[in-house]
Amino acid sequence: MRFLIIILLEIPIDIGGALLLLWFFGGTINIMAAIGIVVMSGVIINDSILKLHTINMLRKEGHTINDAIKLGGKLRLKPILMTSLTTILALLPFLFMDGLGAKLQKPLALTVIGGMLIGTFISLYFIPLMYSILGPINSMPYMILVFFHGFIHFTYTTIIIEGLCHIYHVSKLFNTFNS
Repeated sequence: MRFLIIILLEIPIDIGGALLLLWFFGGTINIMAAIGIVVMSGVIINDSILKLHTINMLRKEGHTINDAIKLGGKLRLKPILMTSLTTILALLPFLFMDGLGAKLQKPLALTVIGGMLIGTFISLYFIPLMYSILGPINSMPYMILVFFHGFIHFTYTTIIIEGLCHIYHVSKLFNTFNS
């Protein structure tokens, strides 16, 4: 249960970073921005789950909490940074391109980049801090974390699909009044 709380504490901070960069560049919250938030949340949550899993494995090997956090951070530093940097660098050109396709993808790129910038530091520093404060539970299976990760993706996907259906029905209603 404590791992779920750690992960849940991370999500609003990451979304705040995504929306902050979106606001800074004058973007709007739309479907593409929502999809960007879903993508960013999945990557960042996955990084955090893997870091918590690494720390727990080190604890099972007999390391103290502080040693497991330090060694887990050292083992997961490069993979987390590489994941974040490749994602950010891949989406960076959308911020400087013109054209219909680039303008359509810009809110997605902004939310992913903003969330990844904040989320990377959260995964590297905040997650171990919260782990050391809340402490591990040895009986907590890793599969609950995996289930929670899938549940978040399912929830966000459901929200996006419902939003798209709502927009479709409103546009049909609007077209009915105009004709």
